Amino acid sequence: MDNVERLLLSLGGDVSRVVMLRIYLAEFSRYDQQVVVEALQQRFSVAPPAATWLIVYGLSEPEWLIAIEAEAVLPELASIV
Repeated sequence: MDNVERLLLSLGGDVSRVVMLRIYLAEFSRYDQQVVVEALQQRFSVAPPAATWLIVYGLSEPEWLIAIEAEAVLPELASIV
């Protein structure tokens, strides 16, 4: 989520603009979901976005245990033409 937050900040938004999460957990880590839940509760303590959780056989790299996709609605940027 640090990457998501950094990207949103660079575009004039923040995590409060996130409206949807897709969380992919590698099969190996399916029983470690509580750690993810706690991390999300820290980031979205007031109004968590909708989320879809998927257990997948594996991710692109064997050491990866989780992948998160985030969709956000950002304010219009005056500098974009």
